Amino acid sequence: MSYCIYCGSQVTEEDRFCANCGSQQHINRLQQEDQVQKQPDQKRHYSLQLLIFLLALIGIGIATYFLYFYDSPDGHYASVDADEAISESEVIPIESTLNVPDDFLTIQEALDNAHSGATIVVRTGTYYENIDFKGKEVILKSTDPTNPEVVKNTVIDGNNNGSVVSFLNGEGNVTRLDGFTIRGGSGTELSFIVSYLGERQTYNRVYGGGVIISGNSSPQITNNVIENNLVRTARRGVFGVGAGIAVLDHSNPLIENNTIKSNYAEGYAGGIAVWYHSSPQLINNTIELNSAEDIAGGVFVAMECSPTIKGNYISNNSSHSSGGIYIAHRSSGFISDNTIYANSSNIGAGILVWSTGDVDIADNHIELNEAEHYGGGLFVGNESSVAVTGNTFKDNRANDNGAAIWVAKGSHLNLMSPDSNSYSNNTPDNIVYYTTSGPSRLPWP
Repeated sequence: MSYCIYCGSQVTEEDRFCANCGSQQHINRLQQEDQVQKQPDQKRHYSLQLLIFLLALIGIGIATYFLYFYDSPDGHYASVDADEAISESEVIPIESTLNVPDDFLTIQEALDNAHSGATIVVRTGTYYENIDFKGKEVILKSTDPTNPEVVKNTVIDGNNNGSVVSFLNGEGNVTRLDGFTIRGGSGTELSFIVSYLGERQTYNRVYGGGVIISGNSSPQITNNVIENNLVRTARRGVFGVGAGIAVLDHSNPLIENNTIKSNYAEGYAGGIAVWYHSSPQLINNTIELNSAEDIAGGVFVAMECSPTIKGNYISNNSSHSSGGIYIAHRSSGFISDNTIYANSSNIGAGILVWSTGDVDIADNHIELNEAEHYGGGLFVGNESSVAVTGNTFKDNRANDNGAAIWVAKGSHLNLMSPDSNSYSNNTPDNIVYYTTSGPSRLPWP
């Protein structure tokens, strides 16, 4: 059925003119059919244009995200300011290796510009800086950390202006200090409020001449020479602690294959201080020729710590009390396979254990240590409990008694039965159990 396009009257296919209005029908009908055919094509055309427009908007959005807001964790892109329109070929890469002094003149500048996962390589030379890792998970290394000549000639000198290297912001075990000579440090004064035996106490000290590690930090300290650093008493009651390295406040670093020597503390710990709920691993280090005015020429451990001290050479360290290792105040520890040699002090020249339990001393060579009074090799005092197995006590000396081991009243020495330790040429005796009041209390750490 067809209708006139002008008046709407019914017409047949054969009618050339409308019977009602007289208008010509054939040409108009063809035009009408052509218009009807064009309408779907026009609709498809408009739909295609809309689709292209929407895809263009999506593409612009994705490009804007990558150029201005995306900072890739794997180092492919770096974010830029929004007013800097750059093409994809101009995206700035995040370098995984930074070089000092080629890329940055100072080590601290390189640390400040490094992203997590980066490695900073430092060429030989002396860098007068006090550096802070600021929580960065990066590796800082010399050009060849296992080459003694490279380590000797890649020096970070603190110029007596504070700790040479600081880890104070929760650095993890990916962070590493590897292959430097670290000297000229004078420590960082910090204040801690801690809980011990149900009491809150405040400690103000100058900590960590060479390296300070605090605040739940656990970096790796490897293949370094840490020498000629000191921590002085700043004023009355503010002692120097940990001239070489101070590990403080819930920190658990790995300290391995270092030489820590000729450091001095006007307080405690010429070599390494471990303090307050810290559990470092001290593995295969040489700790020698360090001294402290009061306690622990070599290694000082106090306040509920639990270190592993294994495979170290601890030699020729000196202090008033405890030359080699001091472990005290509810700390535990595993002390094994060390050579503890030629250390000196008034009491406990080799090892002094004080007011603590669960200390395991096994398979060490404890030789040629000299105490002015008691405990040339080992002093156990103030209600301590120590397991001592498989050690060699040789050529130790105590001018009063207990040349190999001196045990105070109320303390316990746990030996295997039969005794698995060996004793030779200790002067004037081997083991003495002291049953009277014993010496006066040691200074509080």
